[in-house]
Amino acid sequence: MASNAARAYDYRASAPAVRRASRVGVVRGVPERQISPVAIRVAQLFMAGIVLFAVIGFARIGLSVATVSSMISEEEIAAQIDEVASDNASLSVQKSVLGSPSAVKDRATSLGMAQGSASESLTLSPDVVCYDAEGNLSLSASLATAA
Repeated sequence: MASNAARAYDYRASAPAVRRASRVGVVRGVPERQISPVAIRVAQLFMAGIVLFAVIGFARIGLSVATVSSMISEEEIAAQIDEVASDNASLSVQKSVLGSPSAVKDRATSLGMAQGSASESLTLSPDVVCYDAEGNLSLSASLATAA
């Protein structure tokens, strides 16, 4: 006869059989209160209506925000257009004033310049620089033209 310690270290020995219950029975319960299918359908429709109302509300808010944003940017652009138009008018007046001969003469006089007493013209001889067939400067042809 083997002792308990010997049985504990005996790997070939089978595990003790577990006794199991032979039969399991399920007893179904009866709900105490039942909700009618019509009430469930009404609740579903009510929730769908609330969700639809929320989605429409968010869409209206989004459209309102986009409208206000575009109106603000339109006002900024209109202000910039007005500013550029006034700058253009100012520059146009300034150009006509500064371009007039009397204004140029007054400005030159204030800078200490005086009109010349005589004028001279210079007549330049034709250019003596020559090019070869490839478009490069040709020193020999230029010397020949100058001589």
